[in-house]
Amino acid sequence: MKKLILLFVLLSSTAFAQTKFIEVAVKDTVTLQPAILQCNVFIKTNSKELFGNFNDDDENTLVKEENIQNQLQELKSKLEAKNYITEPLQDSGESFFGIPLGKFPKQGFTVIVNGTDEVKRLKEMVGKLGYAGTSVSVLKYADETGAEELLIKKIIDKAKTRAKVLAGYSALKAGEIIEITEIDESEDFVSSMKKMQSEALKIKDMENGSNDYSGTLSKGFRIKFAVQ
Repeated sequence: MKKLILLFVLLSSTAFAQTKFIEVAVKDTVTLQPAILQCNVFIKTNSKELFGNFNDDDENTLVKEENIQNQLQELKSKLEAKNYITEPLQDSGESFFGIPLGKFPKQGFTVIVNGTDEVKRLKEMVGKLGYAGTSVSVLKYADETGAEELLIKKIIDKAKTRAKVLAGYSALKAGEIIEITEIDESEDFVSSMKKMQSEALKIKDMENGSNDYSGTLSKGFRIKFAVQ
């Protein structure tokens, strides 16, 4: 009977030890470098021209349209002289407080380029014309798969270090990983707000002529470690 009770106590202790764990939550971010970018090159439209069309007579309208066509022809010639392949302008609609103004579409061309150095050269060329502007968006970042692998490794290494420190305060030793759960960023209000703020600042920088088109990849994991 005593042997049976002793065996039960040992089994219970083993089961309890197996349920012990340390859980840590770690988040990190890596920078993504742009590889392929879409440059929209368009004829500038100021607010007077945009809303003045309501009062324009037919003669003024014809003159403006002729000027725009001449500018478009010159713009295309200069782009093609630099070996850029011009395509019909994409995402060309004007907007007012986010509301599309389909009656006043922008006119110009879309050019696909490789790397930010080429974007800089294109913007400098267009800027010298005076009547044209550019908007840039990233179509593809370089080695996104490799960046994600690097990010996950960084997070796990940080989690191991944190678990080791926490276990030490409890006179325990962190062991193997027993469970990994990815944190849903949409559930993290603070992270979402920081991301929105970062995007807003980046848009402002781009409007002011910044050539920083790098992106970010963020992830977070809750990782459970067995303890000894």
